[in-house]
Formats: sequence, structure tokens, C-alpha cells
Amino acid sequence: MPTLVQRLGHRPDVPLQWRCQQLLTVNTGEQIWGLLDVLPNTFDKIPETLDTASKKAIVNRIEHAVTVREWMERMADGSGS
Repeated sequence: MPTLVQRLGHRPDVPLQWRCQQLLTVNTGEQIWGLLDVLPNTFDKIPETLDTASKKAIVNRIEHAVTVREWMERMADGSGS
């Protein structure tokens, strides 16, 4: 899901990108969320497969998920879940 437009003013050679939130399911079954930068014309080529209700459900799950960074820190300190 696109969240914001990413422009790198200090890197004019890098094209405009959409920063997207992604929901991932890890091997423990837990869902975590992260960010992914995507070129707009690439994103536009991805076929639409979800209805509005499904998209809202994903947004709700993202809002209750930990970030990739938080999950990785937990794994590194051995606390697991």
C-alpha cells in the first residue's frame, strides 16, 4: 500500500518512488510490517486483487503489528515473542 512519495533531494539521479507499507508473515506466524520503495510505473503494473474490505483488514493488521526492526531486535536479544 503506497504511503508517501519518496524524493531524494540529495540524489537527483534517483527517480521519484512510492514508499509502501508491506505486511509480512514470518516463520513464527507473526505478522510484521515494513517499508518498501517502489517505482510508480512498476507499482501500476501490479494487478489489483483485493476488494476494499480486504484492504481495510490489512491496514488494521498493520496498525497492530510490530515493525520489522522491532521484531529483529526481539529475535537478536533472544526474547522471541
